[in-house]
Amino acid sequence: MTAKTGRSVQRRHKWPIIELFSITSSRYLVGLASEMVMIAAPAGVQINRGLRMPRLKLLKGYWQKIQSWLRPLTHAGIPTGTSRPEERELVTANIVVIFSILVTVPDALNFFSFSNSATRYAALVATSAICVYALGFALLSLGKRWLGILLFTNAVLVNLAALTIILGTLCGTQYYFVAVGVGAMFVWPRAHKRMRVPQAVLGLVLFFVTMKIAGAGPIVGPALPPDIVDSVFNRTTIGAYAIAFGLAFYSLSATERAESALKMEHEQSESLLLNILPQAIAVRLIQKDQLIADAFDNVTILFADVVWFTPLSAKLPPSELVEFLNRLFSEFDLLAEKHGLEKIKTIGDAYMVVGGIPVPRSDHASAIAQLALEMQEVVRTTQPPVGEPLLLRIGINSGPAIAGVIGIRKFAYDLWGDTVNTAIKDGVAWTSWLDPGDRGNASTPTGRFRF
Repeated sequence: MTAKTGRSVQRRHKWPIIELFSITSSRYLVGLASEMVMIAAPAGVQINRGLRMPRLKLLKGYWQKIQSWLRPLTHAGIPTGTSRPEERELVTANIVVIFSILVTVPDALNFFSFSNSATRYAALVATSAICVYALGFALLSLGKRWLGILLFTNAVLVNLAALTIILGTLCGTQYYFVAVGVGAMFVWPRAHKRMRVPQAVLGLVLFFVTMKIAGAGPIVGPALPPDIVDSVFNRTTIGAYAIAFGLAFYSLSATERAESALKMEHEQSESLLLNILPQAIAVRLIQKDQLIADAFDNVTILFADVVWFTPLSAKLPPSELVEFLNRLFSEFDLLAEKHGLEKIKTIGDAYMVVGGIPVPRSDHASAIAQLALEMQEVVRTTQPPVGEPLLLRIGINSGPAIAGVIGIRKFAYDLWGDTVNTAIKDGVAWTSWLDPGDRGNASTPTGRFRF
């Protein structure tokens, strides 16, 4: 930085009110840019509420109004039905262009406020850049994404190069090149992602060329007074830092939101898998993609179905029929969970459950028998949908079985073997097939039941 002389140097402004507006507006723009990113959130950019800037608290009462005001700008040129990830990228590009216009306007006004040849040329360059930025935004609004972004990004580079050469490197305009290199990664959407690296490389090349041409002071007119150099340097360095910080902050926030969403989807997928498969089988399937096939020496299978269900279904409307089965089988699910048994599947009006699979247990037969008794009680207390007696045919059989997961679409955990076939074929309509009395005389499972 050039050393200040001993004599007092007064800042010369043509229009002091413009200088005041320039200083206050530039300080507000950084906050406004973050607010605009927040406003884009309903379109798919979900912002962490814990990271809101304090300025947003002042706008809390007007939040909905601000959203409605700025949404036509932040979503300009984005067709309806666009996927959320793509919409987020397009909104980001729009916001970057709008932010660049808002930042350059006070810069141009600030340059106009100084009575100096170099600052007048800088004001003309900045004003021209604003016009080109606006043209680029118009192209974005018309859906011409590639052309609009190409025009905008190159106009930014040319503007920075021209300002650096005109004002000199002591004013620090060249620091914006760093922010532009980062911004190129955000402005170009994934549909045109091949342009990201070339755009950043072009900015780097132009930076080195500019630094070779530019001198420490302005290329036209006399040297700038130290207070003007300080003013421009402070604004440009703070602006470049704010842009780089904002883009990095946005990137990290987007990454955290994506990771949170991915974790949530993973948990939902696991929960769904646990509703389809036994937990032990689901864990094996998640940890290693392999064929699930196990042989069990001794298990007990229960197969139950509603007697005369076909004529019953002809008398009921679809909603009542499904509601009845759902109510009945939901009770069975709770009973199976209560006794630590594994529901295998429902087929129409049939319900299949097994004990001793996938985790072997010695009391599988008595647990199934107890389940059958409680299923009898559920059937007895369930109100029939058409006033006719509700009968449940139940078959139970113990023996060896094979269990495994089959299929790649809508896969299921299923059982095979003669034990399964016998339980299905030899079911009887429920009357007094299992009697909970005389448990001490029983010779069947654990001496608790008499068949």
